[in-house]
Amino acid sequence: MAIARHGRVIENQKLNATSRLLRVQLIEDGGPELHAGRYIIVDSGRRAPNGKIVKRAYSLISVDADRRRMELAVKWIDGAGGSTYMHQLVAGAELTFSGPWGRFFVPPEAASQRIEVVATDTGITCALGLLASLPAGAPPAALRLVWLAAGRDYFLEPEFVERRLPAGLGGFEFIACESVGDPRRLAAAQRALDGRRDRSDRLFLAGDGAVIWPLRDAARNHGLPEDRIYLECYFNNPAKQSA
Repeated sequence: MAIARHGRVIENQKLNATSRLLRVQLIEDGGPELHAGRYIIVDSGRRAPNGKIVKRAYSLISVDADRRRMELAVKWIDGAGGSTYMHQLVAGAELTFSGPWGRFFVPPEAASQRIEVVATDTGITCALGLLASLPAGAPPAALRLVWLAAGRDYFLEPEFVERRLPAGLGGFEFIACESVGDPRRLAAAQRALDGRRDRSDRLFLAGDGAVIWPLRDAARNHGLPEDRIYLECYFNNPAKQSA
């Protein structure tokens, strides 16, 4: 059973018309350490029309050196109670959550390896967290980040992302692509990776399952071991649809 933890909102910063950046301070001592790249599950305390408590997962895009403060970027989605709740939190408000969860971080033994990161849509938060979690001494030049989203104003602006990237990153490419559900999104991601699969030792994929699962299968077919491919599927998850 997940243990409830509590944080206090330090700041809720408006980034643009639909996005906010929350800075949260842990209240209690103890519990699992916060790690950028992993995610927490926020309990809003609100009930959906079906009676269930609204809980949503949010990636930690950064954590301070003391692992006491975390940053969360939240896109407002019409009709989604979780994002409305997060956007309405004010400084001083308490936040209930569990975690952190997940394995979306570069393990120490991979610090010198060539790493490809592909994110779609709000999955960029997961990618930013991964980059913030790089182990000491990791050469940023060995990493490359590709982000696909339906326009520069979809969520976080590319300039915001660039300011968060480690100096010397091997490359960052933003691709303005079609909206969710359009099959051309996958083709755009495949073009960005063409000719590079045999140059990556590890592949991190986050976001739209209709894009990242086929990319995962292609990487496996090209010989990348499954334990070197990491997925965080935000939506369109075929694993859940077939369960």
